[in-house]
Amino acid sequence: MFVQTRFKKIRFLRTICEPGPATTVDKTKTSDVVGQAALKGARNSKQFKRVRRCSDFQRMSPKTMEPLARRLFRGVLIAEVAGVIGAYWLFQRMNTSQEFRNSVKRRFPSILEVYYKSNEWAGIYGIREQDQEMWSKNNQ
Repeated sequence: MFVQTRFKKIRFLRTICEPGPATTVDKTKTSDVVGQAALKGARNSKQFKRVRRCSDFQRMSPKTMEPLARRLFRGVLIAEVAGVIGAYWLFQRMNTSQEFRNSVKRRFPSILEVYYKSNEWAGIYGIREQDQEMWSKNNQ
């Protein structure tokens, strides 16, 4: 909520232009969007006196790379979180089911090797030997 109101205020401030020395201020025009926004946002008459109707060129601010960078960062962050959740799910499934490890061995033997190595690195030994013993019994 706070972020949305902050951006609305920034957008409001970008549309309001301050009069230069050669421009005149028209207090009677309140039908345009800038005049209505000034009436809603102005707290006193001094602020309303400074508001004038902007030309289209003045109203358009130069585009920055900030929105694109935000979208890219958000996309990368979502991809990272999805990857961590997927890796955790895969490890849990491999850790609890010997049948799943057998299917992973047939399809992706390198992933099973990483599972065995990570368990050995963590100090858990014997899973590889148990699996090979069980699978050799089932094949005979």
